Amino acid sequence: MNRFLLEMFATVVETRRLTTAARMLNLTQPAVSHQIKHLEAYFGIPLLARGTHGVMPTPAGEILYRHAKQILGQFDCLEREIDDLTNADEREVIIGATPIAGNYALPCSLWTFKDRFPKANLHLDVGGATEMTRGVLQRQVHLAVVEGEVPEAIATAPGIKCRCFTGDELICVTPARGQWDKGKLTAESFRLAPLGLPGNATGLTPYIEQSLAGQGLTLKELNIMSQFAGLDGIKLAVETFGGVLVCTRMVVQRELRRGLYRDVTPDWMRLLVPFHLVYREETLPPVARRFIRFIAAPEELASCWEATENPPSC
Repeated sequence: MNRFLLEMFATVVETRRLTTAARMLNLTQPAVSHQIKHLEAYFGIPLLARGTHGVMPTPAGEILYRHAKQILGQFDCLEREIDDLTNADEREVIIGATPIAGNYALPCSLWTFKDRFPKANLHLDVGGATEMTRGVLQRQVHLAVVEGEVPEAIATAPGIKCRCFTGDELICVTPARGQWDKGKLTAESFRLAPLGLPGNATGLTPYIEQSLAGQGLTLKELNIMSQFAGLDGIKLAVETFGGVLVCTRMVVQRELRRGLYRDVTPDWMRLLVPFHLVYREETLPPVARRFIRFIAAPEELASCWEATENPPSC
């Protein structure tokens, strides 16, 4: 029995899906199934049962889950006390992120992690995917968090670990008072609508192009009014002058809840954009390893990232 087995079992219980748990843990689904069987053999009793809503813990599984969470909580206490004995340099983590992850999800995660591990020294830089992932390659950044695809030259570089850990839905929104809020957009109305698009730094352009190609459209045929690197600038422009904003759900989730925006996404535009962690595993400081475990945990994805129920797999 070790920490990983307890984390794996807790993740399966919390996600209710072996495949989702496997993706979060960077494992294959058969590997997770094998470890579950190992736990059941160890205790001599079934721990999970399949139901209409995925796998559910049996009474024995409920007991194991409860104690697993308590034991994992004790591990957190252990790590906090060890932090008190380490040098400040060993507690530093430099994180690079692309605009959506860096501006809309990571600040919450960093705050929560810092509250849980006060001695951790976290730094966040926001930029394009190439810039942030090159920082990992050149050992200037411990960890990069990237929406969209990781540049191939980085993903295939020796020693680089590239891991998909969640995803977000590509959507179209418009101000609630605007003229483009009469239901879902058609391909023709989308072509004519004044559009605000995110800049290339976000990594969304290939997914927008993929959606358009299915309708026989290209970016050049659209009525693009603005394409900013800063997403808040595009939001302000769309809110002021009207039109349609294309982004991912986490960018506008607050406005949607408050009724300030309407979701007018056509079915052909709804794609899931993957989010990746990129790092050098062999040189990660312990605090960075802890942060990777933390950020990919189901409860953190649900709270700060508000992850989709079925995020894309890598």
